[in-house]
Amino acid sequence: MKPSVWSNLLVVSVGFHLLTPAAPTEKGEACEHSGKPITVNCGEGIVDVVFAAYGIHSQSNSCGLKGNCGVASSSLQKAKQYCQGKNTCHLEAKNSIFGDPCVGTKKYLVMNWNCITLQGRY
Repeated sequence: MKPSVWSNLLVVSVGFHLLTPAAPTEKGEACEHSGKPITVNCGEGIVDVVFAAYGIHSQSNSCGLKGNCGVASSSLQKAKQYCQGKNTCHLEAKNSIFGDPCVGTKKYLVMNWNCITLQGRY
């Protein structure tokens, strides 16, 4: 069984007594070919990616895209590869990162994350 981010964070947090999200789950969206990435800045905290979807999976998106061609199966894995455990990250909606789940169709990326902080010392 693959360890979760929490077990990894707990190993890192020896000497600290509490892991807490700095804020409620945050959300971002980036449109393919826009040149505007999802930008995450957790300051002193670290990024914990909890959801990512690249493709078209909802009629409700800021890119104005319609349809439902599905999402790249690598969405969450790739988002974590680029952002997990970092203080900041920038992630674009690109086929070169996620693969192309909807050939010939403009897509978008949605990502949800928490900023995790280490509170206090023993």
